[in-house]
Formats: sequence, C-alpha cells, structure tokens
Amino acid sequence: MSSESKHWNTILNLWRIMDARSYTQLDDIMTEEFTLTFLPASTGLPVAHSRDETKGLLGSLGRTIQEFKLEATEIIEMDDVIVARYRSNGTLVSGDPYKNEYMGIYRFKGDLLSSVEEMMDSKYLSEIMSPKKNGAKGVANL
Repeated sequence: MSSESKHWNTILNLWRIMDARSYTQLDDIMTEEFTLTFLPASTGLPVAHSRDETKGLLGSLGRTIQEFKLEATEIIEMDDVIVARYRSNGTLVSGDPYKNEYMGIYRFKGDLLSSVEEMMDSKYLSEIMSPKKNGAKGVANL
C-alpha cells in the first residue's frame, strides 16, 4: 500500500523505527507530550503519557516480541488524523510466530505525531504474552 501524504510517511517511519528498535529517533517524529494507548484496556498494557514513556514501553515489548514488520491494508486520512488497518508478521523471543491485526488512530500536531490509539486482537495478545507461552516477561510485568 502506498500513499504520498507526509503524515502517512511519518507513520511508515514510526514502523521502521519500531522494527529497528531505534527509539531515540522517535524524538524526530513525536511531540514531547505524545500518548500511546493500546485498546481494549483489557490487554493490560500501560498507557504511555509522553515520548520518553513510549520509548520505555516499546523497549519492554521488545523483550517479548523479537522482531516484527507491519503492513497496512487500508488507510483513511482526514486533516491531522489517519485511521489505518494493518497486520504484523514477526517472531516472539521464544521463536514462535507473532501475527496480529490492528486498527490504529494516529493524530498529528503539525508534522509530528501527538497520539496513537491502537486496537488489536486482545485474546491473541494475552495468549502470546503469557510467561508460560514465551518464557519472557508477561505483559503484567512490563
């Protein structure tokens, strides 16, 4: 899927940064007050209330999910908001596959991301994030 929009390219850059685990680069694409929320709340994942908290949260998830790539299947763009549907394909630290589906609402302030609300398959996430399943820290210990 391709798009020429500056905001969409920022999202693609975010996904590259996450895949490469280059979290210091988030400073270039996010507001300082950036907020990251995973929904539904039953996932048990904490809300990050700043760019620095987001770096820490993504680093914690990296102890469970070894690698992953995101691929968009649909995007809807309106002014400073993009709604995207996408899939992940990756590997857990246990070597098991990690495949999930998402809907994300990406909000911008000027050229910078100001918030992301991401909805995912929470049942699948809770299954793969359990310490029994992957030998890594469970989601409750992030």
